[in-house]
Formats: sequence, structure tokens, C-alpha cells
Amino acid sequence: MPDQVSLQFLGASRTVTGSKYLIKHKDKKVLVDCGLFQGRKELRNRNWQSFPIPTNEIDAVVLTHAHLDHTGYLPRIVKQGFSGPIYCTEPTAELTKYILLDSAHLQEEEAKHANKHKTSKHNPAKPLYTTEDAESALELLKIIPRDRFTKILDGFEVLRQIKNTDILKRIPVIVLTSSKEEGDRTLSYDIGANSYLMKPVAFTGFIDVIKRIDDYWFSLNIGAPDA
Repeated sequence: MPDQVSLQFLGASRTVTGSKYLIKHKDKKVLVDCGLFQGRKELRNRNWQSFPIPTNEIDAVVLTHAHLDHTGYLPRIVKQGFSGPIYCTEPTAELTKYILLDSAHLQEEEAKHANKHKTSKHNPAKPLYTTEDAESALELLKIIPRDRFTKILDGFEVLRQIKNTDILKRIPVIVLTSSKEEGDRTLSYDIGANSYLMKPVAFTGFIDVIKRIDDYWFSLNIGAPDA
């Protein structure tokens, strides 16, 4: 029976913020990005909703880059029980440190302001997460080595860089490894309409599913390896 791959969109669907994609492969769950919803109040309120699955069931997180709408929810899932590794590149780790600490400070200041001026229907108003939560999330960051595949879980490998390409030097590519007969699945993110992966030469197999999500390209490579 072929390995089943499930891809669930938990954010950045019908909007461009709150990026979160849950991949289920074999018996593992990996979250690609963990972003904060931003913009209209309707979107921001989603940050307070219950996470669709218990966060302690997530085995690992992979970050594509450091923007708040891709990393800003990390302290929240850590606060709710996630304790697994968070994989990213060195520049992403450096930027994420400043972004999460700044976001936590703003959350705390907004709660203080709301309590002082009685502008919240909640008494007391609380931050979405605290500086302590952000620091706990940062302790889970793991650096992806350059120029080679790194196994992060059974059935999951991450490639940080492909030579001769610019965009992929900055983001990880996830390969869901399977049997030779079934082929591997390749997941990438924000690769652009004219990127290298649109040409079926980077990996064995072929790209057979390409979905346009708002302003982003999301590709899923499902194909048998060459003999």
C-alpha cells in the first residue's frame, strides 16, 4: 500500500498571512511555517482560535523564512505544548530571534494598554504570548546544514540549497522519502513563477501538481525515481 501524504492548509488560504501547512506522512506530522495572521481584525482574531490539532502531536516545524506571517505563531504553539525541533537556515534563525522577541513585547504592551484604558472586553486583557514564550520557542531552533539533504524525521529530508539557483539558497525544500517503487514527494514554497523547480531537472521524478495560492506558488512533486 503506498505511503499516504496529507497536506492541510491551516493558514494563508484566501489570504496571504498566517502561513501554516501541515504535512502528514507515514506516522509523522510536520508543520511548514507557523505564521501570525495580520491585517483586518477578522484575520487577527484567528490567532486566538484553538489550533486544529493538539500541538504536542506535531513532530517538527520547518521554516521557509523569518517574516512574522511565517514565524509569528511559534511562541503560541510552544505555549500550548509543542516541544519539537524547529528547522531553518542561519539567517532565518537570526532574524526570527528579533522578530519573535519584538512581537512578544508588542503583545505585552498592547495588553497593558488595554488594561490601563479599559479598551478590551476581556478583564484582564492578556497577550497572545509573552517574551518568555518567545524565548522558549527560540530555544527549539535547529540549523539546516548547507548543500546536502538532512534527515529530520523518518520519511522527511530537508535540502537547504541547490547550486546555481538564487531563490532556493534562501529557503528549504522538503523531500518526503518513500520506497523506490512509490517514488519521493518534494515540497517547496514561495519559489516563484519562473524558478528552477518549474523545470523537471532538479530532482528525479516530475512535478505533476502545481497550485497557485494567492500570490504564492506551491509545488508538490510526486513521481517515481529514475531506474
